[in-house]
Amino acid sequence: MPLLAPQPTCYIEVKNVHYKKGTTAYFPDSVTERGQKHLRDLMVLRETGARCVMLYIIQRDDVASFSLAGFIDPAYAVIAKEAKESGVEIYAFTVKPSLNDLILTREIRYLSGV
Repeated sequence: MPLLAPQPTCYIEVKNVHYKKGTTAYFPDSVTERGQKHLRDLMVLRETGARCVMLYIIQRDDVASFSLAGFIDPAYAVIAKEAKESGVEIYAFTVKPSLNDLILTREIRYLSGV
């Protein structure tokens, strides 16, 4: 695809992840009706043909994988699974924070948690 070719609109929802158990980072750390709404919004936008990304930012480097915390918010985990099946892309990255920015350090393996 040529660099200047038109690209589809992309919507990105970003969530901060800080809860971990063992070597797995989890989201959410509490029931999040707002987070559930954001996933539903991405699914609606995806139906229009837009590219939609759910991006989980893990501000710690001591994890090997990422999972949805279905044991904390089962509804969020189910909706996230539906979102992924509808074409919403799901990514998790560790970051190195500084005073001015966040630098993506590595992509983390995603486990569904459902």
